[in-house]
This record gives sequence, structure tokens and C-alpha cells, in this order.
Amino acid sequence: MVVIFGSLLVILALYFWRFGNTPTARVLVIPFLIVGLFWKIAAGICIFRNTARIQGCRAEYDKAPVGFVVILSPPHIMVVAFSRILSAIAYASLGLLVNGRLTTNSSPPKRQQISESLTCSVRVLASSTSIRSPS
Repeated sequence: MVVIFGSLLVILALYFWRFGNTPTARVLVIPFLIVGLFWKIAAGICIFRNTARIQGCRAEYDKAPVGFVVILSPPHIMVVAFSRILSAIAYASLGLLVNGRLTTNSSPPKRQQISESLTCSVRVLASSTSIRSPS
């Protein structure tokens, strides 16, 4: 994906160089080329090096698969829970805005509307991602 993004930037730079008539379009050629080539080179290096790392990880996993189990510590769980709560509040606020219940011209939303929207948002978050314990 990163290689495609870099390629698109290089193509866009060539397009601006060929068809750009304004000074702004001409100025964007060099930054687009530099950034596009940077992303292509970085992605190519990562793809090349990742194949060797994958083989090494497979060999390490075959030796000791228990070392690859991730156990979340209490601080990690608190950070995850806090981010989920913030996401639920954000989704609930967005739901109220989309439904037109939270606008400047109307009265404040009722507690029941907020709790319904928050409950729906929590259900969506819970169904999309869950924390699974190793079995």
C-alpha cells in the first residue's frame, strides 16, 4: 500500500511537471517527487527486510511458542478501557449530532436519549473488537 502511495505521488509530480501551468503546480513537483521516492524506497526496504524477519520469527516460534503469548498488564488494560470509554462517548455524541438531537437551536438532549445512543455505541464497539484472553 505504501509503495502504491509513493508511486501515485511520483505520477502526480510528473503530471504537475508536464501539465502544470501555474507557479504553484510547478513548485509542487520537487516535494512530490522527494516524498514519493522516499515512500517507495522505505517500503521496498521494509518489504525486503521483512521476509528475513518472518523466517526468523517462525523459527523462534517453533522453538518456544509460549513466548509469543501477549498478556496485558493492568496499566495496559486501563489504557484500553479508557480509550474505549472515550470512543463510546465520541460515537454517542456523533449519534446525537447525526440524529439532530444535539443542535444549538434545540433544547438539551434528555438523559434517556444520551444513554440510548451511548448504549448503542458501546454495543458497536464491543462487537467490532474484543479483548481475548489466551487459551
